[in-house]
Amino acid sequence: MMGFVGSIAAGRRGERVQVRTTTTCVVVGPQTRVRRPRVQTDRSKFVSDVAVKEEHKKDEVASDHPEVVGVSGREGVVFRGIVIFADYLSDLIVLDIFERVECSLDLFLVLLGSSAAFVFADLSSGLYYWFAHNYGSRATPFVGSEIQKARTLHSQYRKPQRKQAVEGSSNSRTSAEQTKDDFFINVGNHCLVSIPILTILAGWQPNNLALEAFCVMFVSLMAILPQLNRWATIDSPPFLIGLIRQFGLLGSLSRYDSRADVQTDNYCVGNFWNHVLDREQVFRRIERSLYIASDGWLIPRTWRSQTLSKTDAMIIRTVKRRGNRKSE
Repeated sequence: MMGFVGSIAAGRRGERVQVRTTTTCVVVGPQTRVRRPRVQTDRSKFVSDVAVKEEHKKDEVASDHPEVVGVSGREGVVFRGIVIFADYLSDLIVLDIFERVECSLDLFLVLLGSSAAFVFADLSSGLYYWFAHNYGSRATPFVGSEIQKARTLHSQYRKPQRKQAVEGSSNSRTSAEQTKDDFFINVGNHCLVSIPILTILAGWQPNNLALEAFCVMFVSLMAILPQLNRWATIDSPPFLIGLIRQFGLLGSLSRYDSRADVQTDNYCVGNFWNHVLDREQVFRRIERSLYIASDGWLIPRTWRSQTLSKTDAMIIRTVKRRGNRKSE
């Protein structure tokens, strides 16, 4: 404390004095005004608790106000056309598959391909939501809006008070109109990506029924992935979705409650891979590898808000030590 006061006293009136490269003071005479610490620019270091709280606050605001990541009425019409066209292409492929089924073996191949597509799509959904939850932001080019939707979807529909606030706003439309439009907006971008793949698949028509069934089922599931994720979080899902959730084929509302404590669990919408990925710590290992390969630049978002394990803390110290040696 005495050294701090002495360093200020040595300065002249109106002179900027930098203390420890993080705090800037201005000498104004008998009284000294201390400015708050500057924000660290080294990406290899964790952001401060204030920055983490600000980031969470932004997510809370986006959850309470869906229009932040929403679209205009004209874009909603465009999304509706995109979804309808993608559905038309997938229906053509499905009809082609059923027309080619001639025996029980063909039917078995179709069921086998569809089941494999569900398993692989569940794993892909886990990778997708793990990446959206840990990396990127709303400012990320091309995928920023989808990352923001993935982060705010759970909190918006998990907490009843927010859901009532959103649905009860004075400028909101009727519940039926909102639900109908939300479906097209949620899956619009995913369907846009799936259209070229479905077009190629419709023209290709592979001879193997299992392969064709796998492709169309996988692309279709990934196209409606945001809606599947919403159905997994709402309190009162449609009857068929509720039945599927009871059989464990779609994540229930309670699976998100532990997401803050179990990092490698509950990202997969279908609940098929969650236990395996959690047991093997797959996502945690990928995060460590990315952190080491990027020299501490790629920091998972969950590392900033959780108590790190001893292994992660040791990796962070090692990477920082290596970075200090390079700078020297």
